[in-house]
Amino acid sequence: MPHQPPPPLLHRQNTTTQILHHTTTTIFSTRHHLLVFLFVSQLVFSFHIQVETILQFLTEYIDNNPSIKTHFHQFKTPPKPINHYHPDPFPSFFDDPLKWAFHRVSNDPQPKPELNATILALSSFVSENGPRVSEYIHSVTALSFRVTEDKNTVSKKNQDFFTIWLIVTVFLASYGVAVFGFLVTHSMVNGIIFVMIMIHFLKKKWPLGKIFRDGLDLGMDRLCWLYALRLVLMTGLTQLLGLCFFGNFYDPYTHFKIFVRLKFMPITSVRYWVEGLERDSYGFLFTWLMLDMYMSLYFSVDACVAIADSKKNGLEVIKEGYRLMSLMDNPATNLNLLQNFVCGLYVRSILADVFGPVFAVVIQSCMEAYFLVAWMMYYLCVKSMDANSRGVPFGQRELEAMLVDGGQ
Repeated sequence: MPHQPPPPLLHRQNTTTQILHHTTTTIFSTRHHLLVFLFVSQLVFSFHIQVETILQFLTEYIDNNPSIKTHFHQFKTPPKPINHYHPDPFPSFFDDPLKWAFHRVSNDPQPKPELNATILALSSFVSENGPRVSEYIHSVTALSFRVTEDKNTVSKKNQDFFTIWLIVTVFLASYGVAVFGFLVTHSMVNGIIFVMIMIHFLKKKWPLGKIFRDGLDLGMDRLCWLYALRLVLMTGLTQLLGLCFFGNFYDPYTHFKIFVRLKFMPITSVRYWVEGLERDSYGFLFTWLMLDMYMSLYFSVDACVAIADSKKNGLEVIKEGYRLMSLMDNPATNLNLLQNFVCGLYVRSILADVFGPVFAVVIQSCMEAYFLVAWMMYYLCVKSMDANSRGVPFGQRELEAMLVDGGQ
């Protein structure tokens, strides 16, 4: 079979403007492509709305649950107590007749003439058996206090255990749903876009159901591990940055709220502001945005490599992505900067102030889907250029191999 040339214009898209122009024309080239793009944007929009709803529920649950705040406030270092000696008040006869009589005898051992014989006899009995009565009284009193203290301790431990169990259960359930949605949505969206672009260059006509089904299978099979790796790395680095910038804040309750908020930052666009630590918040946000931009640059290319060639393992995917990006580093850097600006927190805040928060999420969801198409175009362009420079064939047969069995 003679080697077929690469798709038209694919090997001549060497600039950011050309890649973006080719991306736009591909999306609006047919009605099927536009419907696929809108469906993918809807998936991204639904994911962001659901994650933000989960985060809002979790935040309100923590703020409105007084037991959680009380549980964390008990870990604060209490002020040193000032000990003052307070003598026991004089006992009442109706509370404890023996103790009342013993105090009467010990404080006034001399019998008064006006006391009757019953009081004298009781006084004489207590005086003769004073130590035994005193020991008995103190033993009973100490035992009653010990039983009460043990009951209070057990009750407090049960309440603390229930509070901890409630916090852990609600947090793990909310975070687990968010992570599951992140992995499934991004893998499925990338898979659908990959199938759409492949059939575009191969000039095939597939029904929408087949595009969605095959895209879901390819994405879940080849991309879940990569997005899980990115999520683990970004979550760990985010918590480390939070510890560096907010570690000196000595409030366990606020620390827990910061921890929860930072766990969701790698999943969706969340900006967290700590009142009273404005300078640290500025530093944290700037450092995190630079880190996220750096990570997204490499993982965007790696995602294209992973879904196009399933024969490569994880390390080979990362090496191949870095090698291809180094061949066209200027367009890759420009695409990454533009994507992080358009889909970032600053533009979202402006759109939310002007058009409302829901419309801002809609626009950014469409732009996220748009840049996924642009990164796939970039990958095919640099792949074609690399193959031509090495004299390796790269045409429709290689594209079909990517789509059918995931590798050449």
